Amino acid sequence: MACSAYSAGCSCAEQGRANGVATATYTGSDACCTAATPVTCKAIYTANPAFCGTGKRAMMSKVAAAAGATSVDNIANCCETIPTVTCADVSCTAARRRGGSANMKMKTGVAATAVTTEGACETSCCELDSTLCINGGSAGKTCAVDFVMNAFLDATGAPTAAAAVTFADDATYKTNCCTAKAVCGAAPTCAAYMTAQTPAAPTKKCAGAVCSGADCCTLKPTSCMGQDSKCGAGFTLEADHGAAKSFAAGATDAAIKTACCIETPTATTKTCQDYWDAVTAGAAAAAKKGTTSGAQGASLAMFVVAGLVSVCL
Repeated sequence: MACSAYSAGCSCAEQGRANGVATATYTGSDACCTAATPVTCKAIYTANPAFCGTGKRAMMSKVAAAAGATSVDNIANCCETIPTVTCADVSCTAARRRGGSANMKMKTGVAATAVTTEGACETSCCELDSTLCINGGSAGKTCAVDFVMNAFLDATGAPTAAAAVTFADDATYKTNCCTAKAVCGAAPTCAAYMTAQTPAAPTKKCAGAVCSGADCCTLKPTSCMGQDSKCGAGFTLEADHGAAKSFAAGATDAAIKTACCIETPTATTKTCQDYWDAVTAGAAAAAKKGTTSGAQGASLAMFVVAGLVSVCL
């Protein structure tokens, strides 16, 4: 839902309201946006999310539209009939399914099954594909000793190619879905603030298919990393700062604090102007990525009612 994903949320205009006082303290959009005149569909929805009644839902495109004076007007101006959705409309391999698009498949014989909630798109229509490596753990499969499961999701949570590899039994799971643990080697690569573990263990098995600093290295005794307790009140050890700093061997706690710690940044009070500026920046950044336009995104965010067909796809 585009606007709800913006770092600062939706603008006042996108909510069908006007900007309030720029210098006011920001405690939420209600502190910075005036009441809508005339009353908008968003305002009616906020007061009563169920105002559309049985079989209807608030329309995404009408968030800033005038709702009208009566409940009949409200329904006519702001609501639409909920479409009929069946499993035939559901895409089980959509990226929003569990674990991404790689691990689900359509159940058999459910094409005509009706779905009325987002959750039902998955529970009524889809099931895990038990032949895929990404689902081997759910099927009770394990790797051999000193082997680990392949990386089935990347840093963004999207499935890797390894997730879609298939297996047929225990033996093929171990062969197709697992990788041998790495070893530290005689000269492991360590961060500047770390040193290779002593004694050296060239054949030491790491926790995964790639060794990390924690597997093969230890902190240098004069590294600022890990010295948080020396900072005291009003000071902190930021990770980047600590990694780049060190202190002399035998240094006192006071000297360690001087070498390693910085004053804790204080939060500044946000004003309505700060909020509006952040909203503008967030919308611009989203537009560069091809995100839904601000007004459309705002409609989605403010009603928090997804079109069921699009949710299931």
